[in-house]
Amino acid sequence: MTPHTVAVVTTSRADYGLLKGTMRALAKDHSLRLKIVVCGSHLDRARGFTVREILKDGFSVSARVPSTPDGDDALAVARAVGRATSGFVAAYARLKPALVVVLGDRWELLAACSAAVAAGIPLAHLHGGESSEGVIDEQVRHAVTKLAHLHLPAAEAYRRRILQMGEDP
Repeated sequence: MTPHTVAVVTTSRADYGLLKGTMRALAKDHSLRLKIVVCGSHLDRARGFTVREILKDGFSVSARVPSTPDGDDALAVARAVGRATSGFVAAYARLKPALVVVLGDRWELLAACSAAVAAGIPLAHLHGGESSEGVIDEQVRHAVTKLAHLHLPAAEAYRRRILQMGEDP
């Protein structure tokens, strides 16, 4: 049997820490082929170039999608989302994942998830249904929840919130 490719997208040290155990489990499963796609602050030298931590942990990075904004305003972030979307399309075309796994609410996920949905690749979202104070974080998380095919909330209260959003139990 040919292993199914699972692409895990990580945007920062924060989500990587939560994804690391899942990534280790996927890597050990012989029916799956783990492909790690990095973007966001992992590739930003001003924010520590944390892709090195992933490599130091023994993982290989299958794709790097640049997504650093060219400025500090909302339009710079919007331009970065557009560039990153194209980068994720190229990465998915090359990696051919059967599933894309994402976690959280960072704006880079808009690019990763919209590219997956447009390409017809199922999407699994970890930590959906949570709530945060930042307006864009809240909007991104809920948008990702609506785009996702598989929901993996961290607590019962978050599962209920996902169901309130109209998702299939």
